[in-house]
Amino acid sequence: MEQRKADHYGVVGDLTFESVVFVEKEGFGVIDEGGEKITLDLSHVEVCSSAAVALLLSWLRYANKRQKALLFSGVPASLMAMIQSAELESIITVQR
Repeated sequence: MEQRKADHYGVVGDLTFESVVFVEKEGFGVIDEGGEKITLDLSHVEVCSSAAVALLLSWLRYANKRQKALLFSGVPASLMAMIQSAELESIITVQR
C-alpha cells in the first residue's frame, strides 16, 4: 500500500487468495492511522479474485467500527463485475 496524499492510498499488486491476508493487515493500519474519510485507489491492482471482494468488505467492516468512511477508486473492471454480480454496489462505495 502506498500513500499518495493525505488519506489517499494506492493498493498495488495482486488481490488473490494468496495475498489478501497480508494486504488486509496493511489496510487495517491505514484505516487506524487515517482520517474520517479514506480513499483506497485500486487502479494499480493487476490480478484479483473473489477474495478481493471479501477483502473490501473486511476493510469496510473495520472502518465502520471505527466510525470512518472508506471509499474505493480505480476499481478494475473484473473486480467491479464481481461487486455487481454479488449486488454489493450499495455497500461498497466506488468513486467513478
